[in-house]
Amino acid sequence: ERLREVIPDRIELVPAGGAIERLRAVKEPEEVERIAAAASLVDEVYAWVREQGLVGRTEREVALGLEEHRRRLGAEEPSFPSIVASSERGALPHARPADATIEVSATLCLMSCIAVPTAGGSGASGCGQCASNSARRFRS
Repeated sequence: ERLREVIPDRIELVPAGGAIERLRAVKEPEEVERIAAAASLVDEVYAWVREQGLVGRTEREVALGLEEHRRRLGAEEPSFPSIVASSERGALPHARPADATIEVSATLCLMSCIAVPTAGGSGASGCGQCASNSARRFRS
């Protein structure tokens, strides 16, 4: 429906019978390796965040730390900016980090998507999130 809104009526749209979906469902070994590398990097970044602690820091401080640390680990530009949102803002899926201080029992939405470089010049992305968790679990 959305595609129909942006292309001229003179162009006929016909179903491809799931051809694209079938191609995307099967990953080549190299793709799997790149995705695993990106996921591993995300895990390292989240481990670092836990070590740093969250309680008492602002959402903006945590987001800046996430972005800086993932770059130090070799990540490229993210697919989207990090999401760090606490308390009532923790329910917002696309919240931008604010100067709000993360409290001990706050609900927290923490999401980061990382692209890692590969030898062939193409990259892979790995995303991770810890949504609706108590900030208490992330204290150092």
